[in-house]
Amino acid sequence: MSSMGGRILNCHKSISRLASLICLFFTLFATPNIFAQGLGVLENVGATLGGSAELGRFGSSEMNLEDRTMSALSVEALIGYKISSRWLLGVDLSYRLQSQLTSPSDVNNTNLKGRGWLIGLGAQYRINELWSLQGAVDLAGQYSFDKQTAMGEDDYIHGPLSMRLKGQYFFRPKWTADAILNYTRWSKFHVNGVDHEEASSQWMVGVGVTYHFNLDYKTDSDVIRVTHPSEDITTVVPANENEELEKAIAVFGAEKTDNEYNVKLPDTTFAPSKSEMSPEVATKVEEIGAVLAQKSDYKIFIKGHADSSGRASSNKKLSEDRANSVKTSFIRSGMSEANIKAIGVGSSEPIADNKTLEGKALNRRVEIRIQREVKNGDAK
Repeated sequence: MSSMGGRILNCHKSISRLASLICLFFTLFATPNIFAQGLGVLENVGATLGGSAELGRFGSSEMNLEDRTMSALSVEALIGYKISSRWLLGVDLSYRLQSQLTSPSDVNNTNLKGRGWLIGLGAQYRINELWSLQGAVDLAGQYSFDKQTAMGEDDYIHGPLSMRLKGQYFFRPKWTADAILNYTRWSKFHVNGVDHEEASSQWMVGVGVTYHFNLDYKTDSDVIRVTHPSEDITTVVPANENEELEKAIAVFGAEKTDNEYNVKLPDTTFAPSKSEMSPEVATKVEEIGAVLAQKSDYKIFIKGHADSSGRASSNKKLSEDRANSVKTSFIRSGMSEANIKAIGVGSSEPIADNKTLEGKALNRRVEIRIQREVKNGDAK
């Protein structure tokens, strides 16, 4: 009996440590200029942290535990190495609290309410600017019952093979809404201090949200030759008949040169150390994108800037995030991402004095260049 009590105590300690590690991970990575943006050693480290609510079925025919409906609240962290702008591979950790919705009287007076943890290998694949897939295969973990089961008190199950898949939609540059599918098969029941080779299974579906740390997405269009002035492509002055486009960009005081429109978003677009656009500016950018979405021969070059606060590597990362935030708004409005290129140059190109708050606000900017590409034979 003392052996069983010791194992249960160790189990609870392991669960507490896992939960503490996830909380510590979130706290550290959410601190700007300390981790993902601030330390060069972590430039290739990425992570996700998400929470979800799920619903499914749980039972074990081998242990005479009928299938019953369960609900769950869970938190999951994926910490790994970015092998490319699309792929993240690493370690996946999850912790969940489950409640039984089926009345115990309907399932032989048993209640499988409890809590458990899983650890295994995880991966994320970025499909495009707006969608990604995240999955995990777990081979270690334990689920402990809160209340008496048909076998006895303080029972738990272990020896998992668990598979989870998330379909993720980026509704903000770093935030996704998730659809979740989860299946777990436990191979062993631990009852009264003895392991039994009796299997149980559980499947769950749910929804959640995930925050993504230091995971920048760059498409193939980021390396093809498009709209940068130093590149050898033929451009022409946008046609005068584009009154709708000129009206849309006029709100930003756009400048028209011999071969392009130049738009600078206002200095109030971004708060210090943030990459999310203000809702007002985001709406105006999407209005421009809606017009350009009807004109497949137009290309956009977006350049993000930051002020000089903090480390140079942090500023470079922040300026890239800002440029990609604008790019995402254009894509949401219907533009093809193949026609958009976004880069960040950090604080290397100031237009004002970084020693003043006003100057720093001016340097926190994004510049947009709009050009129309035509074949050489069509240029006039």
